[in-house]
Amino acid sequence: MGSADKPTPRPASAKDCPIAVPHTHYPLNAALCYSDAAWNSVSCKGGMGWTISDSDGATLLQGSLPLAFAASPLVAEAVALKENLKAAKSNNLSHLICFSDSKGLIKLITGNSSVIALQGILHDIGVLSNSFSSILFKFLPRSYNVVADGLAKKALFLFQNSVT
Repeated sequence: MGSADKPTPRPASAKDCPIAVPHTHYPLNAALCYSDAAWNSVSCKGGMGWTISDSDGATLLQGSLPLAFAASPLVAEAVALKENLKAAKSNNLSHLICFSDSKGLIKLITGNSSVIALQGILHDIGVLSNSFSSILFKFLPRSYNVVADGLAKKALFLFQNSVT
């Protein structure tokens, strides 16, 4: 393959982090859950998107919802993850690996710190997490979360452009 066949790297965004690509091999019974949010700083409206696939990458579920108000992008990301967990629970999935391109959210969930504005949502995520036999939360760069990102952006766009 010649150098002309190499993909052009895209510029890094503030949400990206210089880490290795997540493992591509997961336990056969683990559902891979990807969530993302889009947020408008002027209106404080948001859009959420999530997708759940099996360990081979086949889509099991996906969804999106508008978010009438979110105080920050971090709040929107947390609500999107919560909706993803609710979808997994309602579909009786028991082993999850949850991915988000919000490094701050993953640090809050896996660490010992908290943000007052997120305490209720983080509590809900914790309660939902107890519904599963196993659950892991992992950060991944936005470039590997394109489906959930697209669903979130579309939900925000449709919500902002709807006539009420």
